[in-house]
Amino acid sequence: MTDSLQAAAKLIEGVLLRQPFMQMLGVTLEAVGEGEVELRLALRPDLTQHGGVAHGGVIGALADNAAGAAAGTLTLPEKATVTAEYKINFIAPGAGDALRAVGRVLKPGRSLIAVESRVYALRDGTETLVAAALASMVPVPLPPRG
Repeated sequence: MTDSLQAAAKLIEGVLLRQPFMQMLGVTLEAVGEGEVELRLALRPDLTQHGGVAHGGVIGALADNAAGAAAGTLTLPEKATVTAEYKINFIAPGAGDALRAVGRVLKPGRSLIAVESRVYALRDGTETLVAAALASMVPVPLPPRG
């Protein structure tokens, strides 16, 4: 991993740690590449809907954060990213022990970064694609720490 990717990974982990919602979900950073990030969370009963599968809000939040973090690999340490919009398609129930989200930059730009993210349910070593999202991320100045 290059020095810039190591720095981006450290900053992305810091952003996750400063988001109480991501902390409550238990989201962890698993991998970082240029324009690509992988996030993961253990699927617990309190993150499911009435049918016992991952709640759509949990899946959407994970997809959104993976997209933002992937865009951040191209903007950090100068700028962070915020979501301008995203669209998500739910493809299959989020049934399993964990969720894995992979965000990938499709087209970087100065004012908008196009990103896709895919969320997979993991069960017994098998992955099932449960959602696909397209997002637009906006580079913004880093917020003050504190």
